[in-house]
Amino acid sequence: AVLPSGVMAIKVGADPHAIAITPAAQPVPSPVPTVTTISPASGPPAGSTAVTITGTGFTGATAVDFGTTAATAFTVNSDTSITATSPPCASGSSCSPGTPVDVTVTTLGGTSKTSAADQFTFGPQTAYVVNYGDSTVTPINVATNTPGTAIKVGNDPLAIAITPDGKTAYVVNLADGTVTPIDVATDTPGTAIKVGSGPDAIAITPAAQPVIPGTPPTIAGSPPLPKPCPTCGVPITLNPTSTSALDQLFGTTPPQQIVGAQETPGGGVLAVDSGGDVYTGNGVNYLGGISQLNSNLPPGGSNAIQLTAQIVGLQVSNGFQAGNIRGHTGHSTGSLGETGYYLVAADGGVFAFGNAPFYGSMAGHTLASPIVGMAGAPGGTGYYLVAADGGVFAFGSSLFYGSASGQGLSGFQNIVPTSNGGGYYLLNANGQAYKFGDAT
Repeated sequence: AVLPSGVMAIKVGADPHAIAITPAAQPVPSPVPTVTTISPASGPPAGSTAVTITGTGFTGATAVDFGTTAATAFTVNSDTSITATSPPCASGSSCSPGTPVDVTVTTLGGTSKTSAADQFTFGPQTAYVVNYGDSTVTPINVATNTPGTAIKVGNDPLAIAITPDGKTAYVVNLADGTVTPIDVATDTPGTAIKVGSGPDAIAITPAAQPVIPGTPPTIAGSPPLPKPCPTCGVPITLNPTSTSALDQLFGTTPPQQIVGAQETPGGGVLAVDSGGDVYTGNGVNYLGGISQLNSNLPPGGSNAIQLTAQIVGLQVSNGFQAGNIRGHTGHSTGSLGETGYYLVAADGGVFAFGNAPFYGSMAGHTLASPIVGMAGAPGGTGYYLVAADGGVFAFGSSLFYGSASGQGLSGFQNIVPTSNGGGYYLLNANGQAYKFGDAT
């Protein structure tokens, strides 16, 4: 037989007598992509920030958008990763500096659903300043150097670190033993996180470094505890000599309760006992003491000073170096005059006499180790307290350059600032000194 034109016979087996045809093939749909994280979560309004997008279903992506603005460029690294370049946040676009936008991925399967995990914020960089004195953090717009509204955190904040994704800042609160998280997008503090006693540093993995306040030239980086050296040339003696303040006041056998003494270059001497009685000699003016002050009050006077811990040392208000504790002698590099002096107690209480300004104390705060010494800041506008474990507490104009706390050490007896205020030595009872800042 002759087949009609356009018809072709297909050769099969012998005597075929039935046929069946499979249903029409159905297309396999592409999965809808999902975005689970982006990093970093913020960048400048000018754009050009490399943003890593993590999620699923990215194979064959046809678009990446920041809000309604397309990414400047993007690369599909794998089905779970895309690297995109943020677009400029230009006038008239869908973005607004400081307001988060959703980063979405589009494939043949559709566009990813939006969530808090995909948000990116265009805005200038922000500097966060930890304010120890009023327990706040001040945000500063780096582009304009304009401070924002202070953020209330815990008591006596000392350090801050920001997560690598730029979403959260963590503030270390020394007095509370807590860490306060701050939402960087809104500058809103969260619920304080309870940690150990007296925290003074923080580090965030994987990229962030420990942050210590006052460490020049940047606030990033915390050097390891310096190796000790014998005295390091520090101009202070750890043992009384025949010309010490104690010898001049009491002879060779000072009363056992004397806990601190100081000698001025002009030959003046003064000392203090554990109860706060002050002894002066060689022309030094007596400006008061705790026990003497209380004895001059009317019976039952409400202004009496109640010591909660014994006095451990004293410091002339305009001297650079502290009189040491436990009968040891320090030498002031400033003139005593009539400015005043401080007494310091083991619980961190500070008592100012004469014209000595009060800059704060650690009284009422939980300490990991008792306070053992005190030193004045160069210029007379602040002071340091030092604890037996090497903890350092800075007040007024004094800057914090690190401490030995948390290192398992003990026996520290004094702190000696450098003459320019750029560092200090921590002196140990074993005769060694630990150097911080510009101390050499």
